[in-house]
Amino acid sequence: MAPPRPTPPDFWCHILSDQSQGHSPGDAWADWLEREVGGFPIPAKLAGRRNLRGEVIPSGFLPVCVTKSQKDPAALIDEALAAKLGRSLNLVVLCSPWATRSPLVDQVVRTYKMSGRSNRLLAAIVAGIPHAAGERAELECFPAATRFNVDEHGELLSTPAEPIAADFRTTDGGEGWPDPAAYLDALHEGGMDEPTAERMARAYGERLRLMKLKIIAGVLGVSLGELTERDLAHQKQVAAQRKRQTLIRVSLFGLLSAVGLAAAGLAWKSSVDTAAAKEEELRNNRLASEASRAIEQAKKEAETLRPIRLNDEAIKLLVDNTPASLAQAKIKLLEAAELGSVPAQYNLARLLLDQKDLEGVRWLEMAAAGGNLEANNFLGICHLNRLWGRSGGIVEAGRCFQFAAEKGYPPAMINLGYVAERGTPGHDGFRGAARWYERAGKSGDGQGWFKLYQVQSVDRGDLPRDLASAHQHLRQAAELGHPAAQWTLGQLLLKGEGMPADGQAAVEWFHRLTLQKADPRLADSARIELGKMYRDHRLKKAETAGGDLAEAIRIFTEVAARGNGSAAFQLGETYADTRSPVADEAMALSWYRKSAELSDDEGQFHMSQRLINGLVEQQAFYAATRWLNSREGRPATDTPYPDLFLDPQHGIASAEADRRTAEQWLTAVANSKSELKTKALVTLADLLLKRDLHPKDRFEEAFELLKRVAASKDALAQAMLAELYAEGRPPLLTSDQTKATELRELSLADGKPEVKSFLLQSEQARARKAANAVKTTPDYIKAMLLAAQRDHPKALTELGLSHLHFEGFENTSLPLDLAKAAQNLAPGALASDSLALMGLGLTYQKSKDLPNRYKLHLKAANNGDQPLAQLWVGAACEQGLGTAVDLIEADKWYQLASRSKQAGSVAARKRIEAKMTAEQLLEARRRAEAYKPLKAIPAEAATPPTPAK
Repeated sequence: MAPPRPTPPDFWCHILSDQSQGHSPGDAWADWLEREVGGFPIPAKLAGRRNLRGEVIPSGFLPVCVTKSQKDPAALIDEALAAKLGRSLNLVVLCSPWATRSPLVDQVVRTYKMSGRSNRLLAAIVAGIPHAAGERAELECFPAATRFNVDEHGELLSTPAEPIAADFRTTDGGEGWPDPAAYLDALHEGGMDEPTAERMARAYGERLRLMKLKIIAGVLGVSLGELTERDLAHQKQVAAQRKRQTLIRVSLFGLLSAVGLAAAGLAWKSSVDTAAAKEEELRNNRLASEASRAIEQAKKEAETLRPIRLNDEAIKLLVDNTPASLAQAKIKLLEAAELGSVPAQYNLARLLLDQKDLEGVRWLEMAAAGGNLEANNFLGICHLNRLWGRSGGIVEAGRCFQFAAEKGYPPAMINLGYVAERGTPGHDGFRGAARWYERAGKSGDGQGWFKLYQVQSVDRGDLPRDLASAHQHLRQAAELGHPAAQWTLGQLLLKGEGMPADGQAAVEWFHRLTLQKADPRLADSARIELGKMYRDHRLKKAETAGGDLAEAIRIFTEVAARGNGSAAFQLGETYADTRSPVADEAMALSWYRKSAELSDDEGQFHMSQRLINGLVEQQAFYAATRWLNSREGRPATDTPYPDLFLDPQHGIASAEADRRTAEQWLTAVANSKSELKTKALVTLADLLLKRDLHPKDRFEEAFELLKRVAASKDALAQAMLAELYAEGRPPLLTSDQTKATELRELSLADGKPEVKSFLLQSEQARARKAANAVKTTPDYIKAMLLAAQRDHPKALTELGLSHLHFEGFENTSLPLDLAKAAQNLAPGALASDSLALMGLGLTYQKSKDLPNRYKLHLKAANNGDQPLAQLWVGAACEQGLGTAVDLIEADKWYQLASRSKQAGSVAARKRIEAKMTAEQLLEARRRAEAYKPLKAIPAEAATPPTPAK
């Protein structure tokens, strides 16, 4: 809603009291302020003159309006309220912990400030603690909109606001009372002695009067000193007038008596004059005595108010949080504490303990003994965690929590629930915990409802699972502004877990979370979630320049600039998506690395995998380079040609640093509470098993790590452990096939695809190792890729055969690809390389072009260096595949293949010669003897690199 335009004011003061979020006497305060402010007679010397804002102060009484608690806690501004705000010169907000959780208060204050009237906002503190949002957010009394300035759209800025504040709390910092007499009764009921109770009630009454005048001075736009002086003069004038009226009544009575006793009076004139003189002397003495008592009383009241003033001043200094301000605060708190101020004793204790000064323990126990609820709660925390020498444990902690909880302190109720959850005797387990959490929630504390959601969402034995109630309490916590509840509810709605999926509702909760400052970390998580929805086109931002993707990048970049690693990771994901119009691998890598450096678990895990893959690739790269250089007659060196780097990020000098970084990041994720913890442990074990990447063998570390993870029933760890038992590593580990089989069966029972893939690859690796099939190793493939970049004919041929999955290349890691096979085989075929001709022929065979297949295989057979090609040509002639049936030519090629002991050639000869005539056999033998190969068979082929360990 747009801010209302100011119109001629109908009201000098608009009192706002929405305490519907809890059980606070806020409406009673609203009624009291309405009477006191609206019924305050404006002093004659102020009426008609201009105030500090240039407005003419009215005569008589101030017009006041009130907005009280709403029946609906989520109710916001309607048209009638907006109109009232527009016609109100000043806004008085009743501040308490309940008001901070009121959507109405938040929107009214934002709207009022948007109209440019921030300097007309007054805060009346009736409960809670000012500026406590940092450490004790549940006790903060100032709503966020009063603590911070807002922009023209009503969004909170980071610059703090300082509204005029009147503190109506009691002298010990407790919740205020509109009626000092009621406060006195409460002190009596609490067992306080009569003189002390009356002294405190009088001091509070004076405080109440001064704070009321502070509000009225702010409304009138005059200084408090001037108004106090005018009010004091007015009070004196009223007292003098009452005295004159009394004297007149006494004089009139005396006159009437004198008329009746005139004669007698004449006789006694002399004695009466003497009596009058004595009476005058007595009266003067009495007045002097009363004045002396008044002065003494004022001194006592000043002494009573001094510790309160010192404590308030110290709190402001604590908020500044500079070494100088903390030193000044310590001096003021020490004086106030020694004067008996219980709140000052507690604040001093916290300050001293923060500074590691054990003297704070004495003040903490003194404040707790004085009945301070915060002190009892904190003392319980100290006993629970055995801090500062408090060793009472959970039992003593429970006593402290119970004292504060029974007196209505919500944080103590929640802590007492924790004590009950731990099965402490006398606290009724989870049932008792649920009761305290519910009581805290009903007191307006969102943490209470959230804890109740947590205990009810899982079966707790003595407390059965109740998902419907749990979700209801989760919503209650979220409505009260609890950040974790809003985040959790948004996630459940987004994923449809335990409740119907509702993306729009999830967006609303995430958006509400971004508007609050109670938990900046979760607010940024909500922003990231919204950014992901924009990026994935689940949320539209059509009006944004660049569309949804631009909005997502804007959000991620803004949050990442605040040091959020998760946002940096999402930027990496955004730029790494090859389908995206902004795909940029360099940018992706930069943001992934940034997220890892910011300790994001996803970023650290991702970058660890990248570094490990780079190290393995680098290892293969150098092995391949050494072999290739040797094959081409170049010096065997570890320094490859610069233009052949596949990943410049991983140079030889950085290999050790990269390994250490990967290990460090994986260890960090493994030690966290991340969902990636187990994966990180398994990946770390795999890294430790890569012997060539470490200066020393780390098998023992990896083995112990895998045993620990496998014990937690992780299938991949069980599979990896099975392979270690199958191979063995003497003397550290003896091969145990029974154990290996048992672990394989356990891992496969999980049904995870990655486990099946790992076991299959391991089995293939063992088969290749047994067959010494080096042509399928990663080093060999890497070497071929590098050689192909140098246009090495042999490498091109072998790459083509790998893409064709030719005999000897069946288990290659390269995919079956006829187009790439033909492309790489063509240069070798043009150079009459037999293997290239055979492979290219097979590409024609797969495309059903048998004549071309026959021509290429015939050329390879004529080269004479590939008996398999001769066998294939013989079969083509026998069966008429791509050429006419010719048994003589077929037998010739079978005979030539059998000379090289080609498998299958002898059986083929027997089969075909049984069908041939004697003349055909003689001709076939003659042709075979006349055959001369076109190429000389090399004595020895180049040897590929040895596979990596």
